[in-house]
Amino acid sequence: MVFDYEITKKGASDIREIQLWVTVDNGMTWQEAATVKPGQPLRANLGKDGTYGARVLIISGSGVFSVAPKRGDKPDVTVVVDTVRPEGRLSGVRPDTAPQLFWSGEWFGGQ
Repeated sequence: MVFDYEITKKGASDIREIQLWVTVDNGMTWQEAATVKPGQPLRANLGKDGTYGARVLIISGSGVFSVAPKRGDKPDVTVVVDTVRPEGRLSGVRPDTAPQLFWSGEWFGGQ
């Protein structure tokens, strides 16, 4: 999955890297999922199906970084990964109108 990001402010030392942090429990725990250089796509393999929260951490050339996510922080975005192909089957048939009979293209139905 590719996450879009935008650097809105930077200092004289420029930007060293961008990190993607994810949570599977709405911010109770956080884990680093990807690290890229500025301008590179921020890609992460989230693994299995589920609901993921995400936050970006930007680190300057001098090592100063935006606020890292901590326990209880809410994610900036939420992503639902669902790769399960839905399945179903007919479980029965029930009429929803009066019975109808077609014969030779003409209708002979009830009211």
